Amino acid sequence: MVVIVGQGYVGLPLAMRAVEAGFSVVGYDTDEDRIKRLAAGESYVEDITTEALAAALASGRYRPSSQTGDCAGFDVAVVTVPTPLREGNPDLSYIESAAALLAPHLSPEPRWCWSPPPIQAPPRSCSAPSSRRDRAWPPVATSTWATAPSASIPATRCGA
Repeated sequence: MVVIVGQGYVGLPLAMRAVEAGFSVVGYDTDEDRIKRLAAGESYVEDITTEALAAALASGRYRPSSQTGDCAGFDVAVVTVPTPLREGNPDLSYIESAAALLAPHLSPEPRWCWSPPPIQAPPRSCSAPSSRRDRAWPPVATSTWATAPSASIPATRCGA
């Protein structure tokens, strides 16, 4: 199972592409109104049509959720949360929150991707939550993104 944390203009198109590729996807977001809209088949992202969202829901492979327990058992986690600049530096608090959210659900060999804006580097200052510091933190792959209406979304491989 793939967990995509953040169902905005980066995470939702990625979730739809993963479903098209045959993966089961939990689209996690903390915004419960956003999750309700997604579950009702209403897309709010320009690049994702209501029809595409409806097809993903109907396939049974896409499940939008705001419940952390739904993230349990993931094989791949992709974090697509904001990293706004604060005084010229990226605010990594959303990434740290995503890591804390997913840490209790880590399997021995999960794979992670972090999808930062092109001008930012991976979150070197992020560390495993204290409950995971005694074990190796999972490998992280990075991918950059760009937003352009109707841009095709390349397949992204996550892994060690």
